[in-house]
Amino acid sequence: LRYLFLQWVPQTVSTLRLRYFQEAIKEIFTTRFLSRNAEITIIRDCGLEGTVELTSLPRGLQFLSLAGNYLNGTVTLDFLPESLRRIVLYENPIAAVIVSNAALSEKFEEARFQRKAKEVGAIRVYEIRGQKVDKRIVLKT
Repeated sequence: LRYLFLQWVPQTVSTLRLRYFQEAIKEIFTTRFLSRNAEITIIRDCGLEGTVELTSLPRGLQFLSLAGNYLNGTVTLDFLPESLRRIVLYENPIAAVIVSNAALSEKFEEARFQRKAKEVGAIRVYEIRGQKVDKRIVLKT
């Protein structure tokens, strides 16, 4: 695969699994390019760069894994689709996670975060209303 442009993926694709496309030519990652019919999206170790914007996820998305990329900044878990069960963002240089416990549906199982081994500092986690962060938000050190 020479090019990895998510906007070229047909909107009818419900399952997308991509792994080890570090050398592919790609644009800055945005979730807005995910197929609107996506249910399972796994893009692992592909060298994606950018931030993770979760407020515009496809309505039927159940599982999102973007592990092993270079996605950074702050991840906000709010306005999530009711169908979403799991988010995996291991091995990304994410600085912070902001959680709205109220935005996590009963179906939601977990969101897992872990920085790359060579990165210094822990991921900071906050709950929007100052409550204790839901136990389904998992940080690995």
